[in-house]
Amino acid sequence: MTTINRQPIESNPNDTFASAVLFLSVGAAPQLNTSSLIEIQRQLGHHKAAELNTKVVQEFVEVGVSARNASKRPGLQAMFAYCEEHPDIRYAVFPGLHRVSRNHLDFLSTKQQFEELGVEIVSSKGDFIGSSDIDIRHQMLMLFSDASHANGRSAV
Repeated sequence: MTTINRQPIESNPNDTFASAVLFLSVGAAPQLNTSSLIEIQRQLGHHKAAELNTKVVQEFVEVGVSARNASKRPGLQAMFAYCEEHPDIRYAVFPGLHRVSRNHLDFLSTKQQFEELGVEIVSSKGDFIGSSDIDIRHQMLMLFSDASHANGRSAV
């Protein structure tokens, strides 16, 4: 089952703030309570945006889509399109590095696409994706993710 949702957030046009988009996502895991996981991600994402003195102006929800290939992720593609149409977007908040991409080369490509749009990827778990050591951390994550999948476990 694949679910993609774009949810606009009410805003006051007189407010002055940096804008952010929020990506909410869980993979295909039927045993999970998807709605509660999305709500937790939403709360953490809005909290992270507040820490950055920014406001979430659009949410993108993707359920049941693998994070291994950005071109096959309609929610992520919609987020790119939205950022292109709204050059005031400064941050893309994700629930964690693993929901940006689970493939290292795809991650680097996704990161570059956002950078070209002037958008910084931020994890609601606290990682700034633009930091200098992110490539090493992402490689370690990919190794862990691959090992988890090989052992029959799948982290969402």
